[in-house]
Amino acid sequence: MAGIKKTPQVYLFYGEESYLVQKMAANLVESLLDPSEREFNLTSLETDPTIGELLHLVESAPFFGERKVVLVRNSKLFQAPRRKAADVEDGEDADSADSASGGEAEPKESGDAADPRLWQLVANMPDYSTLIFTAMKADKRKKLVKLVAEHGQVRELNPFKPREEQEIRQWVEAHLAELGKRLNRDAMEHLLTVISTMNQVPRGFLSAEIEKAALYVGADPVISKQALEAVMAAVPEISAFAMTDALARRNVGQALARLEELFGSKEPPLKIIGLLAYNVRRWWQVRQVMDRRGSEAEMLAALGAKTENPGMARRTINQSRAFRDSSLKQALLTLADANVAIRSGGDPKPYLERVIIELCQ
Repeated sequence: MAGIKKTPQVYLFYGEESYLVQKMAANLVESLLDPSEREFNLTSLETDPTIGELLHLVESAPFFGERKVVLVRNSKLFQAPRRKAADVEDGEDADSADSASGGEAEPKESGDAADPRLWQLVANMPDYSTLIFTAMKADKRKKLVKLVAEHGQVRELNPFKPREEQEIRQWVEAHLAELGKRLNRDAMEHLLTVISTMNQVPRGFLSAEIEKAALYVGADPVISKQALEAVMAAVPEISAFAMTDALARRNVGQALARLEELFGSKEPPLKIIGLLAYNVRRWWQVRQVMDRRGSEAEMLAALGAKTENPGMARRTINQSRAFRDSSLKQALLTLADANVAIRSGGDPKPYLERVIIELCQ
């Protein structure tokens, strides 16, 4: 009947979020086959079969059931082919090829990915079969990827960038809605502030933390900032954020407690020194602009804010107001001493405690 959308029978899940890629594939298998059917009608492969083997697996009728599923993990069929050195020498590199065609040049298909039998299979799947691929990488320009997208479903799962606040907010809200929970305003702002300090934000990390928070509050449908802080405190990156946040509020007790947590969690001392030095240096850069009565635009320029999360830059500017230029400069010198101490086999902890205590005075 016209207008009725057919359920996809071929899927590609790929991206750097390997945990979620595999989880999505597993969830799909569970929705398609009852546990009693999986022994006979689920074929799970850890690498690509030959095209002949794949055709046989997909086209053979299910055994004691109405549906069968073929799951191919870690597929390489969707990756761009490696370019030969001779091509690069001849000026046939990817950049020149892409620029000549507006950046959308379709890469040459090779090997099994170019087999017409595979293309025909993707476009004409048997009604009783579902084919699922998972992969680390996929080139969207490849004909095979386009065919799966046209006749089935393609999902890319990569970590969020910290600056993608709106996308992160929507994802978190949707995930919590499935659990019958929501973050209150303070908790959401705390979460977004915390992850703004991260280089990338894996969905797996977000999922684990908000699920722990949902369990923590029990029957309460609302997750407070206090509850979120409690469940995330054990994460080293969060302890590090909490330490610098307490330092910016000049709360010496909390800052020292968070420092102790970082050492207790076996975080590498050089990493802790680097974290403190990074924040202190940024505070000092802003403080210097403040002291000569520079504009906020100049402060943002000193931070290189064009390349980072705007919220993180504003947070750094606000925190810088708590310190004096001279105390920040001295803190950097003490952190340099800590770096020398650890590389000489000494204990850097007293130096870090001294930095915290002096900055909070």
